Amino acid sequence: MLIAYWILATPLALVYVLAGISQLAISKADLVAAGVAAAEALPDVVLTAIGMLELAGAVGLILPMLTGVAVILGPVSAALLAVVQLAAATLHLVRLEPEFLVLNAPLLLLAAATATVGFLGLRRRAEPVPAS
Repeated sequence: MLIAYWILATPLALVYVLAGISQLAISKADLVAAGVAAAEALPDVVLTAIGMLELAGAVGLILPMLTGVAVILGPVSAALLAVVQLAAATLHLVRLEPEFLVLNAPLLLLAAATATVGFLGLRRRAEPVPAS
């Protein structure tokens, strides 16, 4: 289960590190010019908050599972990143931009799968070992 978690979580974390950095480092006007049309509908503070949440989610996917400390935060981070993608998909649907669902849907599914595998792995780890 742990190998499956890493296979799913690593690309997900990379995507969110890149997305978070771009939200924080690139101006709103440049994001809109780059094709992120929904950025014009959001205040700067919201874009900054989204970027910070994306970075925090990426760290939450990797660091707890890597260190073995508070490992529950790995699948929780994945579940919350799925919520972020659900919100993004909703925003694009409301703005009549269904073409962006091509990006949102796979990220939503990957985040949900990562959360599921992570929670199942924790559950399996918590099961008592039968006495021999």
